[in-house]
Amino acid sequence: MPTHLILTVGTGTAGRYSNLAAGLRRTLEMIRPESYWLVPSASEDSILVADLVREGIDGFRPWDGEGGPYRCIVHHDSLADCRGAVREVIAVARRADRSARLLVNPTSGTKQMSAGATIAALDEGVGEIVFTVGERADGVVMTGTEKLEAFDASGYFAERDLRTAEGLFRAGSFLAAARVVEVHESLVAARDVALCMAAWDQFDYEGARQTAARSAAPALGRLRSHLGDLAKAVRSGEPSMLVVADILDNARQHQQRGDHGPALVLACKAVEMALRFGLWSQTGLNDPYGLAALNQLPVPQPMKDRFRTTSHDGKTTVLGLRQVADILKHLGNPLAGQWFQNRDLRDAIGARNDLTHKIRAVSPGEATAAVEATRDFVSALPMPAVPLRPSSLTSD
Repeated sequence: MPTHLILTVGTGTAGRYSNLAAGLRRTLEMIRPESYWLVPSASEDSILVADLVREGIDGFRPWDGEGGPYRCIVHHDSLADCRGAVREVIAVARRADRSARLLVNPTSGTKQMSAGATIAALDEGVGEIVFTVGERADGVVMTGTEKLEAFDASGYFAERDLRTAEGLFRAGSFLAAARVVEVHESLVAARDVALCMAAWDQFDYEGARQTAARSAAPALGRLRSHLGDLAKAVRSGEPSMLVVADILDNARQHQQRGDHGPALVLACKAVEMALRFGLWSQTGLNDPYGLAALNQLPVPQPMKDRFRTTSHDGKTTVLGLRQVADILKHLGNPLAGQWFQNRDLRDAIGARNDLTHKIRAVSPGEATAAVEATRDFVSALPMPAVPLRPSSLTSD
């Protein structure tokens, strides 16, 4: 792999032990880059040192902007100016060859030049920062003793991206969190947690189960059994209170994050699934609902006529939430009584229907009322325990 190098160039420190130009030339000889850029300050002395450094050493790349062979740092005591100048040179070096290995050596120059070049390298994702070090006398590196000290920035980038991903994860942006950390081999477990939560949040229980099964993340180990049970329940095609409990927990998570619209919609989904569970547990009826079985129910004839008119194939029909509640009412199921007596629950369903047909926001109060009303509604049913979801990418 070809190597590109960017070197800051100062003016050197007067003394009998050090020759800055010779030291930087020694740096070039040790690295042997195919191409290199020199970034001096705008002072005449610094430019003169840069001229001496590149004399007779192949690979020098002149600055492709205006103003001569160098992108000079005009204000060498300004951290912002030093950082900005080196970022520009990094951009040029990358355009020259994006596949090349890029190194930044910020050793020479004012403290602001060194700090600015280091920050610029980290800003731009340069993974290798090298410093020229050696034996010192009078506070400077003695010429002829130079050697390289490398800083591998991969750990820094991983820590930085993990912090960013944690913020996304806590906000419920699970897939985005996974995309941020997936470039780091050291964060495979964190990526798995994010991917599992992304699938789980979308009711892809099988996808979440598979991610947890192959992952070494401790947080996913304790969830494998639960996710397997959820996937199995969905595969069975039968209404399940485990799924109802999971949907309600998902609604609560969204409510706590301030995702009011999704929280309300999920609460309403839990209500509908609970009603369908009630109908199935009492009658054995399940979607798609057969007309022959529905006609055997002790419900008024107009209701049976409606079943027939809404059928597309003359054999089965689709039942909406209100129809399921009406059937349960005629069957004397106490769940229906709770449904018709719970004003907050019916208001939530009305708000959900508005969201389908209108452009409107859901208020925090609406979301909270919907989640709490749903929790009260399903409390009379056999609610299974739901394990806590991971609170962070690195939780146990």
